Amino acid sequence: MAHYWVAGVTLASRLPLPELREVPAQDGAWTFRLLPPGPAPPAAEPFHDIRTPDGELWLALIRCDEGYVLRFPELASFRLQLPRRLVSCFPEADVDDDTIRHLLIDQVLPYLLACLGQIVLHGSAVETDYGAIAFVGASGAGKSTLAASFALDGYTLVADDFLLVEAEGDSFVATPAYDGVRLWPESLEALTRGQAEVSRPVAQYSDKRRLSPAPWRGAGARRVLAAVAVLDDEPYGPGIRVERMGVRDSFLALFQAAFRLERSGQSRQASEFDRFLRLATSTSAFRLGFERGFDLLPAVRQELLDCVAALGLPTAAGRRLPWRAPSG
Repeated sequence: MAHYWVAGVTLASRLPLPELREVPAQDGAWTFRLLPPGPAPPAAEPFHDIRTPDGELWLALIRCDEGYVLRFPELASFRLQLPRRLVSCFPEADVDDDTIRHLLIDQVLPYLLACLGQIVLHGSAVETDYGAIAFVGASGAGKSTLAASFALDGYTLVADDFLLVEAEGDSFVATPAYDGVRLWPESLEALTRGQAEVSRPVAQYSDKRRLSPAPWRGAGARRVLAAVAVLDDEPYGPGIRVERMGVRDSFLALFQAAFRLERSGQSRQASEFDRFLRLATSTSAFRLGFERGFDLLPAVRQELLDCVAALGLPTAAGRRLPWRAPSG
């Protein structure tokens, strides 16, 4: 059984996870168990569900003994047994390994980190001279495309699709998830001008491709989080708009952009609100809107970098931090 590292969690798995970095076996690792195709165990009614923009059920969140079940209709169910540090997958028939790995890495693990009391943002991030800049927003807003454009311009990709954020002193730090980025075919073609290294499918239900060439690699370094860009849901235009957000609007945007499971009890709810409020208070956030078009991306990058530079943050010297396992 191989062991893999992702965003501060060590995961033991018999299913190869080539997207993740393999590490030596460690005590306290979580275990991923892939069961043969078949019906998932009976579960209670969902306490919350997540739907696509057209109203189709994407994910049902269900309480169970020792934790939760995350059910992706017609794809798979994942049972999180927290005391046992065990994640079990019950796939539907004819669901391929690419899809299982994608659901595990890009959906289930962020919710697992949220169970451990972490702030996990649904977003991408890149490293700049001032620290990491995170991009959050609704699905399809362009987070991955913007992060990839930064990376192809020489900036280090920190994370795509989910980002672990932790308090450290008066700042927050961003922890990389894994190398690689997921892009729609048209974005991949336009950004790499057809010169992309070999990509592979993300999942059988999506046309996205997973690209993991060496230039994206961030070597696992943690970065001080310099700013968050909240991308508009709808295309803005013509031109580019970058506006500094107040604490209240920043708090709401970050809270909505997070992977979250329920927080039972007033003390846990208060603790969660406090973490997000500290993040919104200590980290500058910008509302970013721009006209959709690949040719405009260089101007978008420069406009955003100029706004972050105007914050007067120290430059990159000393902004990379040594690895430290997340608490919780």
